[in-house]
Amino acid sequence: MSIKLNGAESGSVELDVPATISGGDVSITLPDGTGSANQFIKNSVTAGSYEYSDCTESATGDFAFNSGYGSVATAYACRAWVNFDGTSGTPSIRGSANVSSITDEGTGDYTINFTNAMPDNDYCICGSISNTSDGWAGTLAGASRGPGGIQQKGNVQPGTNGVQIETLIGANSGSDGQVRDLSQTCVAIFR
Repeated sequence: MSIKLNGAESGSVELDVPATISGGDVSITLPDGTGSANQFIKNSVTAGSYEYSDCTESATGDFAFNSGYGSVATAYACRAWVNFDGTSGTPSIRGSANVSSITDEGTGDYTINFTNAMPDNDYCICGSISNTSDGWAGTLAGASRGPGGIQQKGNVQPGTNGVQIETLIGANSGSDGQVRDLSQTCVAIFR
């Protein structure tokens, strides 16, 4: 059987399942719906300059692949991310995925609202901050201040539909760290 992926021909191929299509280094197995035969690519597939090696889907639906570490492992993707400016009154999103909006809760205090809910609230919140405004240059960290950063809002539990964070400048000998609106806040959610 021949399947043309790129070219002028169009149409569809219907296969009864379970079924296996093999040729060269490629073997595609279509499961029977019971989850007993979910390996869908074996060996290696080369497409242009990309090579996909040992991609699998487990019976529980976990996607796994070898990304150069020598073995196939479950891929844990970023579930949501956002890059925004918090200095303009209303947070201005520069770029994002799975983030519908940001709610300004006060100075340096934001709720990141997800487009698609998380499966639970046991996710990891990672982030970075920067400030391009001359007025706050050097106040994030350095010789006179400790490191600044983002943190989950301490008294607000993360939710499946969003998470509340704070952006902070570092402490120095004269004052504790302070919550501030910053010009570049980047947040990523992993689950």
